[in-house]
Amino acid sequence: MNAQPAPASLSAGADERRALGFLADLSQELALSLDLRETLDRAVTRIADFMQAEAASLFLLDASGVLECRICVGPVDITGLKLQIGQGVVGRAVAENATQIVRDA
Repeated sequence: MNAQPAPASLSAGADERRALGFLADLSQELALSLDLRETLDRAVTRIADFMQAEAASLFLLDASGVLECRICVGPVDITGLKLQIGQGVVGRAVAENATQIVRDA
């Protein structure tokens, strides 16, 4: 008897359950600290792990339109890096209001 792959709907359902479980766990973990930096660091780390990403960062947009990396995890520390809207992958994502996928940065 040949094994057949699971129908796409079953696989999608499993992915959805995994994502919902992750979000539930993450929301509980984020409630553990009132320290914003610690909370954001924990969130970015958990999200990078969930996505199996080598690195992740959180940029905040200030009132003057400058993006600043506030939190990052991974092999290179870019905390404090400032970009203009449209500059680099992050700036392009903000300018286009669309996600960017970079497979080999």
